[in-house]
Order: sequence, then C-alpha cells, then structure tokens
Amino acid sequence: MASNSVFKPSFSVDEVVSRVLSMSSPSGEFTVPDAYTNDEWSQIGRRAGALGKSFNRYVLEHPELGIRYVENHKVKGRAVYKFI
Repeated sequence: MASNSVFKPSFSVDEVVSRVLSMSSPSGEFTVPDAYTNDEWSQIGRRAGALGKSFNRYVLEHPELGIRYVENHKVKGRAVYKFI
C-alpha cells in the first residue's frame, strides 16, 4: 500500500539550533528561515513569530552555542544572528 504522507518539517527551537549549527558557512549572519528550504519555511504559517522569539530566548540563555543576536539589524523584518 502506497503512503500518501507528506514530509512536514519540525519547527522547534531544537530543530532550528541543529540546522543552524550544521550550516555550511557558519561565519556569516543568518535569520531563522535560513535554516530551512523555501518549501519547508512556507509551511510554518503563523507560527514563525513564536518560533523566532523562542529561538532568540534560547540563544540568549545558551551563550555556549556561540550564536549571538545582531542588534539593530533586521532582514525583511526578521532578527539577524551570527556565529562568534
């Protein structure tokens, strides 16, 4: 019997952290959507703001990740982060 299931990406802080830490160029700046493909990100809908806020709070609480929020810098209204 064929499966008609469609892949649904995980939109959790743990998933964002995992994806961000495995990005190929960790020296640059990034936004949360950069961790996902365009197709994946298009599925998040209204949860995008909540995920962004949760990610921001998480990286502030976990400086050992080496991810910092870039103050006074936004891309398309989104918070920007960088690796330090």
